Amino acid sequence: MRPIYLAALFFSLLLAPTGVAQTPAQITGSWYAETRSEGVVGILFEFTPDGKFRYSLGAISEYRYRFEGGKLIINLLDPLRGPQPDEVFVARIADGKLAMANVAQQMVLYYSRAGQPEAGENSIVGFWTRMEETNGTSHPSNRRFRKDGTAVFTVPFGWRSGVYTITGDQIRLTLDGKLPITGPWRWEGSVLILPAAQGPSRFHRL
Repeated sequence: MRPIYLAALFFSLLLAPTGVAQTPAQITGSWYAETRSEGVVGILFEFTPDGKFRYSLGAISEYRYRFEGGKLIINLLDPLRGPQPDEVFVARIADGKLAMANVAQQMVLYYSRAGQPEAGENSIVGFWTRMEETNGTSHPSNRRFRKDGTAVFTVPFGWRSGVYTITGDQIRLTLDGKLPITGPWRWEGSVLILPAAQGPSRFHRL
């Protein structure tokens, strides 16, 4: 797996323009990178309206799902390997908890709902999280189920904090312990475009 470095992550160095700093409400929230190393490891951002952000590398997977008849059927959307076979879980939701049992692997995963249930006919729609341990380190393991039948699985490896400002089409991010980085940003529909050393990077809302 090729390593991803912060220097290659996002921004070409540019001079910040003068003007009134602002933090558009649209950028507030959680985002994940469209481009991922070996289709798995990518960048996660969390922007808050007070001009702060968190950044982490993490595992990211997108998939389609069906939740019906006590079963959760997921199909990984793998851009490198193409269509993948369905994975079937026996699933149950009760008291804000989601239990996913993989009978073949004799494994049960328990998730807790984060936030309020979201509108929709399917009770699984929303954000679910659990803690899991990898190589002696605990990480949150998250699943975001959308109303359109798509979902995102994320495991951030370790959050770092910073601050940001937006002035016109320029965004300035200062990650703790790093020099400020400034460059252009824009929207393509609902996709957030941030400048990167290797070219513009695309981020989708989590």
